[in-house]
Amino acid sequence: MGAGPESHPVGETFRIGHEERPSTRAKGTPGVLPDLHLARAALKDDAERAALMLPPDATSLMVLPLLVRGGVRGAVGLWRTGTRAPFDPADVTLADEIGTRVSLSLDSARRYNLERRTAEAAAFPRLSRSVPAGESS
Repeated sequence: MGAGPESHPVGETFRIGHEERPSTRAKGTPGVLPDLHLARAALKDDAERAALMLPPDATSLMVLPLLVRGGVRGAVGLWRTGTRAPFDPADVTLADEIGTRVSLSLDSARRYNLERRTAEAAAFPRLSRSVPAGESS
C-alpha cells in the first residue's frame, strides 16, 4: 500500500526561505541545520513563519520526517538552544529510531480506527433491523 492522500512523497524538500540542504532530500532521513544564522536571515521578512519555525533561543535544528508506507505523514522539529552543541550524527541516529517508532504507532492507531469504523458501519444495519419498530434501549 502506498502513501495516502494526506502523505507527501519522500524526497520533497523542506525549505526555510531559499535555503535548501541536500540532507533534507535524502530518502526521508532527518535534516539538520547546525547553525540557524542563515535560516534566520532567510526568514527575516516573515516574522510569523520565523516565530513558528525557529524559537528565539534556538541555535540548531533537526527536522525528522514521520514516514509511513513510503510517504511522509508529518515531521517533528527538534531544536537545540543556548550554548548546547549542534546536533551530531549520534543525535540523528537516536532521533531517527524514535521517529520510526512514533510513525509506526501513529499508523497503527490510524489503521485501528479505520478498522473500528468499518466494523461499526457493517454492524449498524444489522443492529437497526434487529430492534422492533417503536422500541429502543
